[in-house]
Amino acid sequence: MPTQTPHRALPRPSLLSVAIAGLLLAPVARAATITVGSAADPGDGSTTCTLREAITSINTSSLISGCVNTGDDFGTDDTILFASSVTGTITLSGSELQITKSMAIAGPGADDLAVDGDFLSRVFNITGAPGPTVLIEGLTIQNGSDSGNGGGIFLKGSSLAL
Repeated sequence: MPTQTPHRALPRPSLLSVAIAGLLLAPVARAATITVGSAADPGDGSTTCTLREAITSINTSSLISGCVNTGDDFGTDDTILFASSVTGTITLSGSELQITKSMAIAGPGADDLAVDGDFLSRVFNITGAPGPTVLIEGLTIQNGSDSGNGGGIFLKGSSLAL
């Protein structure tokens, strides 16, 4: 009579190992990182990235003018940072900054950097489909003007954290 090998039950994966495997196999969020190197607006004709050019780069998923992406591909968690030399006031040249894609704008501090509408335009207009999720921190929004809604920020169908 042939000998039978006892069957051993296979170990069941723990909940922790299933969670780790899920994290390793999950798609990774892509994120561009663009650093603003100039307080000029709309641009000073140099190869230095302005805030308007950085926002346009993320909105279009394509680098504009002197902007450089030091992160990953454009995606859902794109970030705009500021070089340490960009302090004081970014005075807009008469038109608002249009944001149509999700992004984070991280300034050096509300006491160190202001974005100023110069009483000529709204500062930020945040709209898009699907509505973008936007984080703005570390800067002051001042002197925006609009005859309708939102002199500092107009938000439609979007999410904003300040």
